[in-house]
Amino acid sequence: MEELLASRLREEDERRRYQDLFDFAPDAYLVTDISGMIREANRAASLLLGVAQGRLTGKPLSVFIASETRHAFRTGISWLAETDGTQDWEVLIQPRRGDSIPAEVTASMVRDPQGNAMGVRWLIRDVRERKAAEERLLALTREQTARDAAAESEARLRLFVESATDYAMFLLDPDRRIVSWNTGAQQIFGYRESEVLGNSGDIIFTAEYRAAGGPEQEAETARTSGQAADQRWHVRKDGSRFWADGVLSAMRDPSGVLRGFGKVLRDRTELKRTEEAQHFLLQATSALGSSLDYEATLRSVADMAVPELADWCVVDMLQRDGSIRRLAVAHRDPGKVELAYALSRMYPLDPTAITGIPYVLRSGEPEFVPNVDDAALGILAEDPDHLEMIRRLGLSSYIVVPLAVRCRILGAISLALAESGRHYDEQDLVLAEELARRAALAVDNARLFEEARAAVRARDEVQAVVSHDLRNPLHAMVMAGYTLLMTTPEEQQSRQFRSSLEIIQSSGRQMERLITDLLDISGLESGEVPLSRGPRDVQSVLDEACNSLRPLAAEKGIELTCTVGDGCPPVDADRDRLLQVLSNLVGNAIKFTPEGGRITLRTEPMGREIRFVVADTGIGIAPENLPHLFDRFWQANRAYRQGAGLGLAIAKRIVEAHGGRILVESTPGQGTTFFFTIPAADR
Repeated sequence: MEELLASRLREEDERRRYQDLFDFAPDAYLVTDISGMIREANRAASLLLGVAQGRLTGKPLSVFIASETRHAFRTGISWLAETDGTQDWEVLIQPRRGDSIPAEVTASMVRDPQGNAMGVRWLIRDVRERKAAEERLLALTREQTARDAAAESEARLRLFVESATDYAMFLLDPDRRIVSWNTGAQQIFGYRESEVLGNSGDIIFTAEYRAAGGPEQEAETARTSGQAADQRWHVRKDGSRFWADGVLSAMRDPSGVLRGFGKVLRDRTELKRTEEAQHFLLQATSALGSSLDYEATLRSVADMAVPELADWCVVDMLQRDGSIRRLAVAHRDPGKVELAYALSRMYPLDPTAITGIPYVLRSGEPEFVPNVDDAALGILAEDPDHLEMIRRLGLSSYIVVPLAVRCRILGAISLALAESGRHYDEQDLVLAEELARRAALAVDNARLFEEARAAVRARDEVQAVVSHDLRNPLHAMVMAGYTLLMTTPEEQQSRQFRSSLEIIQSSGRQMERLITDLLDISGLESGEVPLSRGPRDVQSVLDEACNSLRPLAAEKGIELTCTVGDGCPPVDADRDRLLQVLSNLVGNAIKFTPEGGRITLRTEPMGREIRFVVADTGIGIAPENLPHLFDRFWQANRAYRQGAGLGLAIAKRIVEAHGGRILVESTPGQGTTFFFTIPAADR
């Protein structure tokens, strides 16, 4: 139990760490349900919408959308519900106070492992600064095209554009050749102005985007609509890629003739990486929590990491004997996966190695190599043939992080880059460590659960054996007492003789009921007690229950009434088990209701279920005791102890085995009411 509690505390710590990442994101980040009702919002969202962070929860996001863009917003939500894609569009945000704010919205549907829609993630960017920059640029470019102010507007444009170092701003002629290039463009793309003037503006785009005709389509959209917004990968002079959002605007003279285009672009790589990291961790956490088969989920996480985080992902587990077992290898090329397995078979990991996976498993410290060269490979290799095989993997950068929890090393996750040409940095190391922490917690939880389940199985097996071995001699004892009572002539039976035999028989029957309850609770919890379900008439069941329990109530001077609500259809239930639930609940009420009290047993239809209600005017239950009411062997008041404390636990498990629910309400001194539901039979 201490380990499970510690595990829950670590899980809570992980949730707080993720919440910090969520809360301190620079842009507004929200999570809504599929109807648009806000469930989570970070601090940036609170500032943007003008509402305290804690008060955003439960509000519809649409109330913060200005009326003129609300229809487009609702259309976007409908589109998300029908697809697995990401929707981007512009809206006007209407904060609680002040003027509306232009914003870009990126929304994606959150789905569970079965593909069911669970909610929507929203990233809302305040684009007032960019809009202002665009408007200033457009104003200046209009001035440039005006004949009476050409020289002055050109100077102003040059001054403004050169001062905007955070934004790449450049002009293109009608054929999309670069005619101006500001300092911001030089810093972002790496080209000097002299290197790009007169060249095609397509040099900033990726090869695949150019091959798909993207630049031409973007220019055509700007020609026909005035502007074309984009969010995509771009390419620097050194070949590295970065994520940027920008706008291409068509520039026309007063007569409407196209004079060229103006481009405003901002590097948003860090924001993109943060979004992708959060998205990946959400997916990985969902996968890790979807099953208690931790080996299968770790393989799934390895597959998810390629190619989003790595070209290679390898998972190794540390065995109890100190050996290392390779659990998973992921790569887009199955042939290379086989190469990696062949490599591990030919050259098993040396647990005493001073670098690589063995070192991480031994030390618990991550190993981060941002640039892999021959010297680094030489340290990993055992001989020239081994070195050649490692070279064939094409590694350019790698990270190895331990799977560690509760001061124990469980294994390691290795992420490596190769043919993609990328290199890891410190931010990637942080993400890898976060992934490893979550994976280690999932592995530890799965192992603890399996250990607990094995302990429960062992307990139930012992309980079943002991119960079985006790039942036969108890039955023999009860029968022997009965035989002795019946065969001894009445004139030879003293009052003490009869009293002693009756005590033996009563105690024996009580022990037999306890054994039956123990076997019932074990069987119900393990799912080994079959239910003989079928349509059962509610009136007939209630009549039988009341007829058998009314004498017990009458002995204590308690009034028992039974009522079947109008229109109650048959229930789909095991008749004997349903009677057992009613007997346990009413019997419990009889125990704790004083003389002159009342117990009411009634039923009422609730949609496709029938609700059973058992209400009494007894002593009631203290609020602090309600959470424990259905626990095995638990009793609130030992002074009233008249059984083993299994009746309510058995009732709960029988109801849940039928697919129903059981609840309780109680007021000390006034009484207790139990509610449970059983599915209605198909008509």
